Amino acid sequence: TKPLLRLHGQRMLTLARKKALTLRPILSFRFNSNTSPNQAIVDFLKRCQREEENRTDPNAFKVRAFGHAIQSIAQVSQPIKLGTDVAKLPGIGQSMATRISEFLYASEEAGTHPKLEEELVSARATQMLLTVPGIGPTSAKKLVAAGCTSLADMRLPFFMSMLSKKQQVKVKFMGHLEKPVLRSEAEEVLNFCSENLDKRYEITLVGDYRRGLVSSSDIRLMVTHPDFVHIPLPSSSSSKAAAKPRTRKRESKHSKQQNLLLSDIVPVLERQGLIADTLTSSSSAWEGVIRLPEKKDQWDRSERIKGIENVEGEFRKIAISFVSYKSRGVALFHLTGDADFVEHMTSQAKQSGMLLNEHGLWNWTSATTAGEATEEVSEDQTSSPSSGYWSLAASEREKEIFDELGMEFVDPTKRNFSFVSGKAKRRRRTPS
Repeated sequence: TKPLLRLHGQRMLTLARKKALTLRPILSFRFNSNTSPNQAIVDFLKRCQREEENRTDPNAFKVRAFGHAIQSIAQVSQPIKLGTDVAKLPGIGQSMATRISEFLYASEEAGTHPKLEEELVSARATQMLLTVPGIGPTSAKKLVAAGCTSLADMRLPFFMSMLSKKQQVKVKFMGHLEKPVLRSEAEEVLNFCSENLDKRYEITLVGDYRRGLVSSSDIRLMVTHPDFVHIPLPSSSSSKAAAKPRTRKRESKHSKQQNLLLSDIVPVLERQGLIADTLTSSSSAWEGVIRLPEKKDQWDRSERIKGIENVEGEFRKIAISFVSYKSRGVALFHLTGDADFVEHMTSQAKQSGMLLNEHGLWNWTSATTAGEATEEVSEDQTSSPSSGYWSLAASEREKEIFDELGMEFVDPTKRNFSFVSGKAKRRRRTPS
């Protein structure tokens, strides 16, 4: 298999090299032998840096990247002949190495280095493949070595077989998953799910949508069912435990109820022509790709399934979280975000001697306070024989969390870093 792979790769690269000749820049740059051996590259990068700085909307990251690259190249005492010569230098990433390769290829020195043309083709192809969601440097280099030199090549069965299932899905729906999801589109998906799933399911749009953003990178749904009420108990033994404590996992009927996500919700939405493919799945969370529904009067199942098979229509990423009915308040809080606000609230709970996780807000009762109790703790408690137990303080209503922590309820649209940093500044201004 490996010899065939190498042969195929060599043939593909030969064709690509022929195409590259038509792309060779007309401009020619001369190296000045009276200065540093790599002064021409340094001058070239300085010009690129100035061009970026003079743009109407300069990219500060690019400006810094050019600065780091200039610094590294200036310290090299040997003449740089290939882009690979600088790939391992500090401040030189794949994109910068490709840019340097193109400069070298455009110079008069290129003709004396037969490997330069091949390197440039490989560098360009690698850089292009890195624009595909889910494709990292390792996968990109592996594909290029096998002869993949374009996005069209990547979709061929030969190259698709080299990717993981998750990568295959992202390549299949490339051009769709990068598009933002509008609020109206998220609402159509919510309506579709509500119409097609059992009426006892409660479905809520969370994430960016609930925080009021105009668009988001994906659709996030929280689903609950009144028959699924199990709350995993914290295994931490005190309020000084980590912010994200482990939870005790139980099998039996709780796990079976939790599997409603994979045994009922996902299969129904697949049959109805909403779900197109799966990225990741567990008993409590599923991520994948859906075909956006049309207007309600156009929900034709057979046409939707045909559209999925032919990758026709608009496709977006979605995440579905199936949570305990008794934890719906705290789950709504966690899934709404954002991460900075959740971290802020978790810290507030910890400072109050409590524990806040995705299943509930918990109070710690020490053994000395509880006494030498020998009775089994209830479903909403977890004990440690020598120290005490956690008792559930709030979980079913989002507002209860704020009330228990002695805080005012914060509207979802204000739950962001700006709000958290603003609170911190106000605290610093408050006289002690």
